Amino acid sequence: MGKKDPCKKWACALQDCLQLNNFEESKCQAVIDALYECCAKLGSAESIVCSGIHPKSKPGVPTVLDENPKKL
Repeated sequence: MGKKDPCKKWACALQDCLQLNNFEESKCQAVIDALYECCAKLGSAESIVCSGIHPKSKPGVPTVLDENPKKL
């Protein structure tokens, strides 16, 4: 069994948020930012969900990562 993907919780939270908000990205911006921050910290080598995400190109990434995606 492989290592747990540390950013997967944010990818799942984003899917849930988008579905709940009729895929309006603006309503899920906090979750998007948290996913980008997680990927910026770990990169695609540590998290498969980060492959293809380039966090350095994302403006306004928050500096504090909330550990509970459901709070966002």
